[in-house]
Amino acid sequence: MTNSSRTVSRGRVIVPRMLLLIVLAAIGPSVAASDEHSDETTGGTSHETQLPKGLHEVMIFVGSTDDRGTWAETLGAEYGYGFMDNYSVGVFFDRAAGDIRSTVVGLACWANVVKGFVVMFGPGVEYLDEAHAEEGDHGTDGEEGSKRSFLARFGVGYSFHFGKRYTILPVVHADFVEGKVVWVTGVNVGFRFGKTVH
Repeated sequence: MTNSSRTVSRGRVIVPRMLLLIVLAAIGPSVAASDEHSDETTGGTSHETQLPKGLHEVMIFVGSTDDRGTWAETLGAEYGYGFMDNYSVGVFFDRAAGDIRSTVVGLACWANVVKGFVVMFGPGVEYLDEAHAEEGDHGTDGEEGSKRSFLARFGVGYSFHFGKRYTILPVVHADFVEGKVVWVTGVNVGFRFGKTVH
């Protein structure tokens, strides 16, 4: 495949992901406005803070991993602690299975930069199963069974809060690993616990 056709192919993959976030951003404020009264009285949809100070959140991730056109179903989990309003720190874990078999673990920081929009970044480690690592996609560390690579993850999403405890967060993550970008796209479903949300 030529470089120009690879560029076109990547563009076709990235554009739908960004369009999804733009659509969510466009409909989000209208949903929040229509539910403003409900939010005050019954705990409807809200975008005020991503994770208020002192609150914990556990999220389950369902999505896919795209490694240069090779796709795999991906499941994962995240945990965050709000150390101040709109800012949280925690950990993430993903497991891709299928044409790509890898496990990613790392630390993360989340920030609610604009009402509803969330950005995420953090360092991590990818463990690629031996059979797939032999194809030359990643560097090696000499271990049997899996190959380890360090990565930097950057992500963006748009959060929808339901009631005081539940969150739906569509996300697009870019993992920068071994000189390439691996895309992880999907939806987080979260549950908050800890101090009472006012």
